[in-house]
Amino acid sequence: MMTEDSNAVRTDWDNIDPAAHVARSADSYRAVKKMEDAQGRAANNIEDYFTEVFLWRGNVGCGVKNGIAEFRRNWQMPIRAAFADRTYTTDRFLADGDWAACFGNVSTAEQYSSTGRRKTRPVARD
Repeated sequence: MMTEDSNAVRTDWDNIDPAAHVARSADSYRAVKKMEDAQGRAANNIEDYFTEVFLWRGNVGCGVKNGIAEFRRNWQMPIRAAFADRTYTTDRFLADGDWAACFGNVSTAEQYSSTGRRKTRPVARD
């Protein structure tokens, strides 16, 4: 929010305590990191990592999920059902105060009968 006083335009950033902001950012980072680690372990207790009102924004084709039930029904369980042998790779974590995000990909290994070798291919990006 911007406000004007007699000499300058000010923003809410002018009233932020930098140490408190860094601490909130660190807490937000840890929360997203724990969530990502839990997804990689196929944890079912996602309530420990998300609030009921969280908003998950996926890449194009994955859409937006509002809350735990929608995330579970329209993202978590379909990915698990389709790709039992999957690996989560996170490229970046971002945290700024109470806001946090991460992005990466989910890949799966496929067995090729002609060679017997496994090849990893990405199946989704966040």
